[in-house]
Amino acid sequence: MGGLGDLQPTALAERGENGVNPPLGYAPPASVGIPSQPGGPAAVPVFDQSNWQSIPFTVGTSVILLQPFLLRKFLLLQNLSGTGSLFFGFGWQPSATNSLALPVGFGYEPFRYPTNEIYVVSDMGGTTGIMIFGS
Repeated sequence: MGGLGDLQPTALAERGENGVNPPLGYAPPASVGIPSQPGGPAAVPVFDQSNWQSIPFTVGTSVILLQPFLLRKFLLLQNLSGTGSLFFGFGWQPSATNSLALPVGFGYEPFRYPTNEIYVVSDMGGTTGIMIFGS
């Protein structure tokens, strides 16, 4: 039987909750595409680093698939048009009555980021917008 010196210092340590958890994945190796620090070695991306992209688009009255299923960490949609409205559907084909509507100059950033496919349509031809996302 051990003495008091054999006890864990806290209940959290006893349950193993304050230890360092192993990573869920591995950071990708440094490569030519990774920018280097000024006067230093190449920056090594960490496991949870995001890949950021923007998709400018022009849409008319026919529904287009803007992006297929994707595990997104960020999403921003903006109507850049001067005249037409944009209608977005997340997992369904949108119309003026069943969608997220963005009037001229408006943008949308959801509180939680959808993973299903994103469709878009406009109420007139030549409506422009941009989607910025991180994955």
